Amino acid sequence: MEPLDLFKGEPDESMEKINQTVRALEAYQDAYAHYKANLKNYFKNGEMVKEFDFSPKLVFAKWDMFMERVRIIQDLFQTAAEFLRLEKVEIGGEIRSKTPLLLPF
Repeated sequence: MEPLDLFKGEPDESMEKINQTVRALEAYQDAYAHYKANLKNYFKNGEMVKEFDFSPKLVFAKWDMFMERVRIIQDLFQTAAEFLRLEKVEIGGEIRSKTPLLLPF
């Protein structure tokens, strides 16, 4: 995902790229959690299991801040797409008023 390319294309296309990126980043974090939870399965029977000796906060602190920014961008493009859909809506009908419109000039 190239940041400048996001703003050059259509919001719906950019939104799809952002969604793919979010899914990939979430899959990476899920894989970390899965492997950490199943760590004992990767050692031979009788072999001492060496747990991760670092905090997930150390691994994912910057990651979480980045994900927060990506979610803000995701929300921005979702809002832009909604406004573009609203722009295409046509409201028909005739407005009639019994009193003339008086402008304060």
